[in-house]
Amino acid sequence: MAVVMRYEEIVRSITEHQGLIKYGDVQSVQACSYDLRVGTIIKSGMLANEGNEQVSQQGVEVLPGEIVTIISLEEITLPPHTAGIAFAMNKWSSQGLLVLNPGHIDPGFSGPLSIKALNLRKTSITLRLRDPIFTVLFFDFLDNTAHPYNHGTQTRRDYEERFQERDREITPTSISDLLRAAKDLPFVTGDQVEARMWTHGSTIISLICGVGALVVAVVALIK
Repeated sequence: MAVVMRYEEIVRSITEHQGLIKYGDVQSVQACSYDLRVGTIIKSGMLANEGNEQVSQQGVEVLPGEIVTIISLEEITLPPHTAGIAFAMNKWSSQGLLVLNPGHIDPGFSGPLSIKALNLRKTSITLRLRDPIFTVLFFDFLDNTAHPYNHGTQTRRDYEERFQERDREITPTSISDLLRAAKDLPFVTGDQVEARMWTHGSTIISLICGVGALVVAVVALIK
């Protein structure tokens, strides 16, 4: 049996430093959840965090169709009897920012959480550090699991560098990049559309010229 942790338990874990949420802020606690905040944004393989004064003041602009990686400011430190589930916030969904991969968090996990976010609207979205970005519910099983998460620990810097390298190597930076990732996708690029239009236009011109020549030949025979 699992019990959803309430506001009181989450606040107590933060104020009494009982684990669960490292760098947590009581202001981010809801009735039975916690709103994780933006800590690092990776855009086109470049890191943006509080070490950059300009980013801290102005945020990061996400262009229409652009995909970015977001790493939470908080680090989750779950005991072996607690699990979590992360959800996209309705605030961002209603504004056209699609959060792609929140999911479950195993007991024993320790570290920040990461997501992909895609701007689906026609205008840019500015993401600012410490903005609430997605929500986590915590479930207490009242008993330790015999098989907690055990993939080792790493520093936040290592975590950020690993995701930065992955973004540079394999992650598309926009919907356009995603659609061009494979030749067999059922979409065409701008160059392909232009080539097809030119081919189609050339065919029409050739047909018109052919009909014109035929008319001239018929007229000549009549005369």
